[in-house]
Amino acid sequence: MYWHDKKLHKLCPCCGTSRTVAVVANECSGTSCEQAEWKDRTCSTSSSETKDNKAFTKQLGSSGEDVAIEVAVDSSGNSYVTGYTDGGIDGNSSSGKKDFFLIKYNSSGTKEWTKQEGSSGDDYAYGVAVDSSDNIYVTGYTDKKLHGNNNTGRFDMFLVKYNSSGTRQWTKLLGTSNNEYASAIETDSSGNIYVTGMTWGGLDGSTKPSYCMGAGTVKAFNECTDIFLVKYNSSGTKQWVKQLEGSSKSFDNAQGLAVDSSDNIYVAGFTNGGLDGNTSSGKHDILLVKYNSSGSKQWLQQFGSSNNDMGLEVNVDSKANIYVTGKTEGGLDGNTNSGKNDIFLVKYNSSGTKQWTQQLGTPTFDEGNGVAVDSSDNIYVSGWTRGKLDNYAGGDDAIVIKYNSSGTKQWTRQFGAPSFLEKSQYNSSSQMTTSTDKGIGVAVDSSGNIYVTGNTDGGLDGNTNSGKNDIFLVKYNSM
Repeated sequence: MYWHDKKLHKLCPCCGTSRTVAVVANECSGTSCEQAEWKDRTCSTSSSETKDNKAFTKQLGSSGEDVAIEVAVDSSGNSYVTGYTDGGIDGNSSSGKKDFFLIKYNSSGTKEWTKQEGSSGDDYAYGVAVDSSDNIYVTGYTDKKLHGNNNTGRFDMFLVKYNSSGTRQWTKLLGTSNNEYASAIETDSSGNIYVTGMTWGGLDGSTKPSYCMGAGTVKAFNECTDIFLVKYNSSGTKQWVKQLEGSSKSFDNAQGLAVDSSDNIYVAGFTNGGLDGNTSSGKHDILLVKYNSSGSKQWLQQFGSSNNDMGLEVNVDSKANIYVTGKTEGGLDGNTNSGKNDIFLVKYNSSGTKQWTQQLGTPTFDEGNGVAVDSSDNIYVSGWTRGKLDNYAGGDDAIVIKYNSSGTKQWTRQFGAPSFLEKSQYNSSSQMTTSTDKGIGVAVDSSGNIYVTGNTDGGLDGNTNSGKNDIFLVKYNSM
C-alpha cells in the first residue's frame, strides 16, 4: 500500500507548470529534475507554457467520473465541451445514473455556463456542433424518457438544440425497439443538422436480416449493426434517414462526421464485414462514405491491414479533401507499425481517391481520436500515447499533432499531469505514480488557435483533480 506524503515531496520549480515532476525533497537542484527516471528532463529558465504556446488549461469535474468527448468553437472563439458525468458539475445535481453536459468557455478561458441534463437513466453525449448563428447542438443516446420525449426501446439517439446563452430550444429522440448510438454531429451552410451512429434495428422502414431481428433482441454487441445518417432542419424536423446495411452479421460502426462547403456529408468508422462489394482486409477495416445533401450515397471506401484498423474521426478542408484519423494494429499502405496501436492520418480527394497515408506511433499504445482543419488547410490530430512522442509526462499522455496539407508533420505536443514518487507507509520503498491523460476532441478557430479536450485523473498545469476523472480543455495559440 502506498500513500503520498506531501511533506516529503515538492515540485521542481524550474520545470514550469506543464512539465513539473514531484520528487523527494532535496533532489530538485533548480536546474534539473534529479530523480533517476527523469534525468533526461532538463529544465530551462523559460516556462513550458511559453515553449508549448499554451493560452490556457482548464480542468473541471465532480467527485465522480467526468468524461469529455468533443469540443466545438463558434464565430467569436467561444468553445463548447460536451460529454457525460455520474456526478454533479458546477453545483448541478444528477438526474439519474449518468447525465450529459455542455460547458461554454469564452476565448480567454473564462467559463460562461454549464448545462447538465438527463433522464432518470443513462444519458451519454458524444458530439457537439455549432451553426453559423452560434446555436449549439448536442447528440448522444439515452435509455429513458428525455425532456418529455418517450424512449422507443433500449437506447435511443437524442439531439438537443441550445441557443448561445445555453437556453434549450428543443429535443428530438430517434430509435427502434433495439439500440441506437449516436456518435457524431455536424451542421451545413443552411443550418441543417446531420447525426451519425449505429443501430441494431431498422430505422424508418429499413430492414435487417432475419438472423438479426430475432424477437427484437440483439444477438451480440459486436454483430448485426448498421450505420445510420439522419438529417434535421434547424427547427428539428427530420428530413431523411439513411441506413447503410452491411452483411448479415457484420459490426458496422460510425464514429466521425464532416460536411464540406457544398453540403456533402462524410461518415468515417469501421467494419468487420465487407460493404458495397468490398472484402475485409483483416479484423476491422477503416470505412469512409460520402453522401450528397439529399442523402444519396456517392461512394464508399474500405481499407485496412490484416489486423484491427479503426476510423475514429473525419474532417474536410477548403478544397473538399477528406482526412480520416484513428488507430491501427498493422501497417497501412506500406507503413510499418511502431508497436501495438499506431495513429494514422489518411487524405482522400473529393472523388474518394486516396492521396497519402501517414502512420505514427511508439512501441506502446497510440490513438488518434480527433481531427480538425484550419483555414490554411493544416490538419491537427488529437489523441493519446503511452510512449514518448514529444516530452513524456508519465502514464498515458494527451497529444496534438500538426500536419500540413502534403502530410508533412510540423510539430507534436504531448502533455499530462506530473508524475510523483509515493513513499510506502510500511517501509522506505517508493514508486513512481503516473496519471492517465487522454486527448479526445480537437477544434480550430478562425484565427488558427487549437482547442483540445479530454480527460485526466491527475492535475494538469497546476490544477487540482476534483475526484476520479476530470474534464480538461487546453487552448494553444496559433503556431
